[in-house]
Parts: sequence; C-alpha cells; structure tokens
Amino acid sequence: AEGVDALPIAVWSPARFSVKMGSGPNQPPPMSFCHSCDGLEVTYKSTVDPRGASRMVDSFHYNSNTPLVGAVAAGSAFLGELVVLPFFDAQYFKLAAEKIADLVEKIPFVGGRFRNWLETKPFDALMTQFPVWGLTASNVSTSFQEGASLVRHLAETGGKLSEQAFESLAQRRLLAFADGGLVDNSAIGNAVATGANDILHITYSGLDNLERLLAKVRTDKQILNLLHLNFCPFCYANFQVFAEDVPTVRAMYPTQLKFLHVHHSSQLKSLQIGTLKLTTVDCRYFGIEAGRSINVHVISVSSRSGIGGIGYQTYNTLVQEIVDAFRDPMNNQLSSEVLGWLM
Repeated sequence: AEGVDALPIAVWSPARFSVKMGSGPNQPPPMSFCHSCDGLEVTYKSTVDPRGASRMVDSFHYNSNTPLVGAVAAGSAFLGELVVLPFFDAQYFKLAAEKIADLVEKIPFVGGRFRNWLETKPFDALMTQFPVWGLTASNVSTSFQEGASLVRHLAETGGKLSEQAFESLAQRRLLAFADGGLVDNSAIGNAVATGANDILHITYSGLDNLERLLAKVRTDKQILNLLHLNFCPFCYANFQVFAEDVPTVRAMYPTQLKFLHVHHSSQLKSLQIGTLKLTTVDCRYFGIEAGRSINVHVISVSSRSGIGGIGYQTYNTLVQEIVDAFRDPMNNQLSSEVLGWLM
C-alpha cells in the first residue's frame, strides 16, 4: 500500500498521540497522528468475503478525549510486534489454551474454576494485550476498549464474522499498535517533529538509539540476530532524521561528551553529558524538513541496575548516586551546563 503522494509504507510506521495541555475536551491534536498514513488504503479480508473490503485511512480521530491509559499502553506495547509472526493466530492460541487447561484439570485437587480461568485468561492476554488494538474511526474515548473487544470476538469465532460485522470492522478501521521503540526508541524523531531545536536525550543504553536516526544506517534492524537471517517485519524500522553518519557523530563523542566524577557508588558506573550539534534531512515519515540545526543534549547513564522486574530496590540507590554525582563540587561546571539546558 502507498499513501496519496506515493510514500512507500514502512515495516512499522511512526505514530504519535498529541494534545495541547489545558485545551479542554473535544480538541483536535496539534500534530498529525501518522504522517505517512494520509491516504493509506487498508484491505481487510475475511472468510465470509474473500474479495475483502478496502478503506482509505484518511483521518485519525485521536483528539484530547483519548484515554491516557490507552495511549500509554499503545506506545509501550513491547511485545506488540508478535502480531506479525505466522503463529500469532487466534485459533492456535485458543487450541493451545484448551489443551493446557485439559491437562491441568487432570491434576488432583485442581478445580473446574481454575481450569476455566486457565483456558480464558492467558488467551485474553495473548490476543489483546501484546499488541494494543484500536478502532481508528470510532468513538475516541472507547477506541481501545472496543478494539480489544472486537479482537476477542474475532478470536472466539475463528474469524467467521457475519457479512455485516465484517463490514463494520472495515468501516471502523481496526489497527494494531506496538511499542514505539520499534521505530524510534530515543523519541528524538518525534521531538524534532514538534519543532523543537533543543532536545534533552536521557539514555540508559548508550547512544545506539540515537545512531539509528543517522545517515547510511540500514532501514531495518533485526530483533533476533541469527545467522544474518532477515525476519522482517519482525524487526525494528530505522528512519534517517539527521544528515550526519555514524562515524561522524562518533568522532564527536571524545570532545563533546564529558564524564562526571563518580565515586563510592554501588549502582552508578558512569555519568556522561554533552551536546551534539546535528542537521536534519527531509524525513516524511516523521514530518521533518531538511536544514534545521538541532542541539541534542545528552545525559548518558551507565549502571549495574537492570530494567526492572527483579531488583527494584536498587533504583533508589541509583537515583541517589546520580544526585550525589551532580552535587559533587568536582562536577560543578558540568552540573551548571545541565541546569542551563533546563532553564
């Protein structure tokens, strides 16, 4: 599929929910939801109508009534990319859930209530909580709720909808949302698209995500790096935002990024700050024009703490050590530089 201006559709298309704070209800978003989706034609196919039904995705109605929990869930659906895998099929998941429930029911002292829970709840999670589903031409306040309900109904019926129900699905434009990190894990692309020329980039994983936005980088990056096989669309999509290439930007690191003095720390390994001056190129996927000078202010944290799930108790220690590093008199000059970014 292609948009009206023949912009090729990417493996994953960048999208954003935007709102003007204090604007009140029923207000349009200040930014387009999906810059590369204007005029996009989506074809839905069904067993009840092999011909399918095509709809133009000419507008997205995510305005100031969009539920915050839905927007946050859609942007952080970190397993949403599983929807593109061949085995991500409602019939497979339903059959697997039933078989597991049957086996568990044979275990002594396991009641029927637990069996029913095991058959339904994991199935619900697999089908409706990995990607986040929304009806993009529906009531904004119930878009995500109705999308999940519709997918659940699709799963239970094995995709065998009535002709009327299928037409409704196409008319209301069911789409799946996955983690924004698939297209821009740094959020720099969307920040530049807002018109900002000074951007604060706080990173915990080095500058790899920034480098995905540079010149001469592959347009895709494998999630599973096995034998150089290409698993796309189960992959990351990269979009060039800046004119500089990776070697050029890496050459800036020794002179532009400075380490703060860190001592007596158990979690914080290093803290690095600095500013990278970059220039934009035309990137129609984000709606960015060429020739803008962008200051990317970097705070790069390296620590022994993980991403969570096991050792949350180390987070308070890490935060305190970061604060102590900025308060250290030996780091006064660099701390003042960071304060200048925030003024």
